[in-house]
Amino acid sequence: MSIIFFPERARFLILHLLLVWSLSSYDTCCLAFGFSMPLSETYNNKVSSSSSLSVASMTNSPPSPPSTTTIAKKVIKRKFDGYTELTTKSEFLSFIDDKYDDDNEAENEFQVIKYHASYCKVCQRIRPIYQRTALACSSDNNNMQFGSVEVSVINGDSTNSSVLKSLGITKLPFIQIYRNKKHCVASFSTGGQSYNFKKIIQSTIDSCQQRDDWDDFLTTYQDDIQNQHNGVEDLWKTI
Repeated sequence: MSIIFFPERARFLILHLLLVWSLSSYDTCCLAFGFSMPLSETYNNKVSSSSSLSVASMTNSPPSPPSTTTIAKKVIKRKFDGYTELTTKSEFLSFIDDKYDDDNEAENEFQVIKYHASYCKVCQRIRPIYQRTALACSSDNNNMQFGSVEVSVINGDSTNSSVLKSLGITKLPFIQIYRNKKHCVASFSTGGQSYNFKKIIQSTIDSCQQRDDWDDFLTTYQDDIQNQHNGVEDLWKTI
């Protein structure tokens, strides 16, 4: 009986094929040959090994278009962009104050601003919640504008709280709502519980939208509103 000697590379390939042949799991075969699992199988993970499955072609066919799942994720991400990230001090001030806006004729518009810091973990957790809230409110109400600003943009040093205190900001994350770029009509901290954030900000926005006694409100809280406005005026002087 003659013995056939195969080169080392051929022996390896033969052993590899025998190993694959002995395995009945489709998933393992796909991994061994480098096949791609169909998208439906990747997300299902409940298909039995006896199911009829299509294997990706090994030819040089053009790449398949993005999956619907990938497209959906991109669309959702774009929809989250319902607010403006203010990156300079002048952008921030122009968003909340009409000092240099001669064309401002707003009668019942609201500017919602979120103050955050890169070191604040709660701020990071509520970011997507704020995005969704801003998108929903902006689509339902044309008189709502949403912005967000890193506190270091305002004071230049996130450890210096004197400038923030002059604006009435006491704790991060912090929300303020301005009316017609003239008066701060709501100023509050959402606290450390991110799950309460949406409820708190939504209820405050609803109160602002439904209020019809603004003259009485501005008279009642005149001192607080003026003190906060003085902080804005002082900040304008630093530009």
